[in-house]
Amino acid sequence: ICDIVDQVRIRDLGMVLDGTRLLALDANRGLLMYDLRSSGGDEESDLSSACTALAEDSQQAISLCVSHDGGAALVNMIGSGDIALWDLRAGSVVQVYHGQKNAMWSLRSCFIGDVAPLVLSGSEDSSISVWDATGKLVDRLHGHCGTVNMVASNPTRPFLFASASDDHTVGLWNLVPSPSEP
Repeated sequence: ICDIVDQVRIRDLGMVLDGTRLLALDANRGLLMYDLRSSGGDEESDLSSACTALAEDSQQAISLCVSHDGGAALVNMIGSGDIALWDLRAGSVVQVYHGQKNAMWSLRSCFIGDVAPLVLSGSEDSSISVWDATGKLVDRLHGHCGTVNMVASNPTRPFLFASASDDHTVGLWNLVPSPSEP
């Protein structure tokens, strides 16, 4: 399968784990979702006919993370520092997370947890922000002394994640809920 789309500037890509959909952040056309089931197997095909534009305004969208179940995506916005939670089935933003600093660098967020997932994001203030499903900022983790550019979840250990920072370190974190939490 090969598709060369018109001259575009793709800022980030995300693949749904079952391989059926590809998300792309296009600097000109916004958040795009390609349905790979219509690609015709191993033959060369034109994916543009299987493309749905989910968001037109992409000037500040800088990175994305697809949820493990493929039903949602986080889109980090540079400047405002907001993170939009997209419901990929409905094609709309269902939550916006506020609180981390993201004025000039490409930061990446992730989901962690299983029953009650959390959203994590690095920040330009050297911290890691933690939000619950309602969008409430529940914690700010410290341990780096430079911008935290990326956080990445572990697919087999729901509360284990890694962080990478401009301080030239990678941190491993375990946010195991206390016994009183679900």
